[in-house]
Amino acid sequence: MKTTLLALFFLLLGCTIIQPPNTPSGKPEIVFPAGIQKQKIRGLLVQAFSNKSFEVKRADEYSILLGRRSNSLADVIVFGSGYDGVPEMRVNISTVDTVEGVRAIFALSYVTNPGSAFEKVTDVSNWRDGQQLQQELWELKANLTRSREVAP
Repeated sequence: MKTTLLALFFLLLGCTIIQPPNTPSGKPEIVFPAGIQKQKIRGLLVQAFSNKSFEVKRADEYSILLGRRSNSLADVIVFGSGYDGVPEMRVNISTVDTVEGVRAIFALSYVTNPGSAFEKVTDVSNWRDGQQLQQELWELKANLTRSREVAP
């Protein structure tokens, strides 16, 4: 049964053509305008993902790793295993200062057997989730830019 559902999923997935985000890295990314502090941007990004039930797993000066257990039956079917049936979705945000502003690059992945020695990471940055995230990043940048213009 699981094999049949998996085969059907990949058959339907093959019928859908998804283009990677049109960015220099080919992954979801955005450059926030110069003048906005990197810490503020990082805080806004963490808040946005926290609102979607993600938790900070690790953070340093240049990257933030967020994760949450998947609540999607499709994710469980595709990325679950006999060892741990519930995969984890992870978002790794890399931030760097550039001349134009702060550049944030996102890597999306599903992790089978999270937290074990048998983790399997599947990059889905170029899948539908990556496309959706790119749209959300453009909206976040537009809202942030608009609020800076309105502020006294």
